[in-house]
Amino acid sequence: MSKPTAEIVLKGISVSEGLALGSICLYRTELDDVQDIVLEPEQIAAELDRYATALNEVGSQFIEKQERIARSVGPKHAEIYEAYRLILEDPIFQAEIPEAIQQTHQNAEGIIRKKLNSLEKKFSNIQDEYLRERIYDIRGVSRRLIYFLMQADSHCDFDSYTENILMARELTPVDSIYFLHKSLKGIA
Repeated sequence: MSKPTAEIVLKGISVSEGLALGSICLYRTELDDVQDIVLEPEQIAAELDRYATALNEVGSQFIEKQERIARSVGPKHAEIYEAYRLILEDPIFQAEIPEAIQQTHQNAEGIIRKKLNSLEKKFSNIQDEYLRERIYDIRGVSRRLIYFLMQADSHCDFDSYTENILMARELTPVDSIYFLHKSLKGIA
């Protein structure tokens, strides 16, 4: 016989009217779990391979999501994934992060987080609001890479018929579209 569970009341910010019931899926969006790990010289090649695999896999995920969103919602809504794929092709991701891994002997996740923090500071000083807000896209792409590297993606089963309620501290545009699914009944 299973133990009775206590009722837990969670409060969040409402973004739309309505009530949703379903299984709670916690999506960790904090980068606090990222650890800075110093690598031995003989580990650098493997770390570079691991990072290259993450770039390829996340890029493939973006292409797959772009195709799925284009089919289900429309091609206009899927264009954001092309932008995210192009962000992955930026020299920051293609050259600077691998160079930093080689030079500092640190793990990819730690380097990505440091680059993101540096970019966020630079972007906060941009006067043009449209350009300043592009940091959210870069943050979303960076987090997808980090989550892939950490194998810390959401453990929610969005491919089942379970009704899910996504709980997150923050969702970037890439996160929001990533979780667009028929089983998603609410977001808090």
